[in-house]
Amino acid sequence: MRHAKKKRFFKNTLREVNGAGESSFIILDIEKYKKDKYYDNLADKLKKFTWNAIKREDLDKITEIIRNYI
Repeated sequence: MRHAKKKRFFKNTLREVNGAGESSFIILDIEKYKKDKYYDNLADKLKKFTWNAIKREDLDKITEIIRNYI
């Protein structure tokens, strides 16, 4: 299982900082940023999910939900 890298931020400027201490961009809304990252990670997990483990009936339910977005 792959672990996401922890992000660090300067408190006063809300700039993201890499391991060398260099800032990469300004984050204006930290809560929105966290929410966006959460959903990005969730989408990545769905891409890597092993679909063979799901029952056929459950796949039908999942298909109905996804069909609304396609």
